[in-house]
Amino acid sequence: MRHVVASLLSVALVVGGSPHPGVAATRADDACAVLSPDDIGKTISWKVGAGTPGKPIPGVLGRCTWTNGDNGRVIVTLADARHASITLQAWEGAGGKDLSGIGTKAVLVKAADFTGGWIVTVEDAKGGFGVSVLGRTATEDNAIALAKIVEGRRK
Repeated sequence: MRHVVASLLSVALVVGGSPHPGVAATRADDACAVLSPDDIGKTISWKVGAGTPGKPIPGVLGRCTWTNGDNGRVIVTLADARHASITLQAWEGAGGKDLSGIGTKAVLVKAADFTGGWIVTVEDAKGGFGVSVLGRTATEDNAIALAKIVEGRRK
């Protein structure tokens, strides 16, 4: 049951919308401002286009998706504290790996087999965020490295 809840929350946290470039965080809910295509390229060697913001849903303050030509996606989701906590608890219950050195608490989980990839969910002073690196060539180090960049931009 917990795995089902965690999966549903993750799906809710990774839906996307229309193009919006950005690097410097200008608004607390602008997920497209916490990473750039250049950040992604330099960090995980993926060539991606401009981020596409997602439509608002309860608990999600902002979402942005970047895609590459190999069906890979990087998704950043900014969440309120309640939803970040619920997601972390669900991932821990589903066997997620606790990470140290990111936020006040962070968990790493393997993405669904049909997409491949990794997801890092973080609680921080502003609520929390998730970084999903989805694709067959994605590694857990990719997700962790991008989560550290997002964390730095949210301080």
